[in-house]
Amino acid sequence: MWCRETVNQVLRNPAYIGNVVHGKLRNMLQREYEDDGKMTKRKVQIKTAKEEWNVVENAHEPLIDRAVFYKAQQILFSRGHKRSPGRAYHPLTGILFCGKCKEGIVCQKRTFNGKEYRYYICKTYHKYGRHRCDQANVRADELEAAVINLVRKKLQDIPSDIFTMKVVVGNELGRLEDEIKSINKRIQKLTKDQMDLFQQRELFPEDVYTREMLAKKQQIKIAHEECEIVNQRMANLQKSDAEVSSLQYIFEEFRELNVENERIRGLFHELIKSILYKSGDIEVIYTYSFDWLVK
Repeated sequence: MWCRETVNQVLRNPAYIGNVVHGKLRNMLQREYEDDGKMTKRKVQIKTAKEEWNVVENAHEPLIDRAVFYKAQQILFSRGHKRSPGRAYHPLTGILFCGKCKEGIVCQKRTFNGKEYRYYICKTYHKYGRHRCDQANVRADELEAAVINLVRKKLQDIPSDIFTMKVVVGNELGRLEDEIKSINKRIQKLTKDQMDLFQQRELFPEDVYTREMLAKKQQIKIAHEECEIVNQRMANLQKSDAEVSSLQYIFEEFRELNVENERIRGLFHELIKSILYKSGDIEVIYTYSFDWLVK
């Protein structure tokens, strides 16, 4: 099914300029040893490092001119966090909800003495009346200004040096990659020792063979658990790095924008998951986790 992610994958796919990438996955025969020392085999696929990929250029007739494709990559890189601005007229529509009945809040317009006024109104109140939800209407310009102030304050709470952490994150990711390589080498050695022991099992008493085989199996299990922990740490760092990049872009734009700017709706929807409004109280739920940023 077509969606934004599908379009994003198409725009980044080098196959459209005639390049084919091989080796993203590698087949591997994995041996497993039961508690009694018996061996079974199964095929698994593992992801390979990017530097191990095999890129074949001009493998087939391109569908897109290379200059156009690379220009698209530049645009994606420089504007990757931007979304379609949509209409800035009602920037909170779609993310604003009633704190009483939890229904969405929409924007309405009224004209009085030749002057137009905008206000946000709860869907339940608008459709069924005050007896179903007594949430009062709120002036759109006042609520939008209040949300902008809350967001700016949230962004200002981020330490000024947080955006310099990308270098630190990059260094830490490199260290973790080296750690994973070291653990994988240890797993390979233990697996080889396990296979050698299996091939020489007739040289050992049964109880010695079983004890040594179980010890190797436990060591391999522990190494895999260590690798999983490091991989999770890398995933968390990569997520943090992506959030910092997005927030840096949002932070720089937000300092200059006001309600009338056409980009304000896009930024609101980029940064905010939802807003609960209840009798003057505003609760903003953000798309990003700020906890680790403001420690």
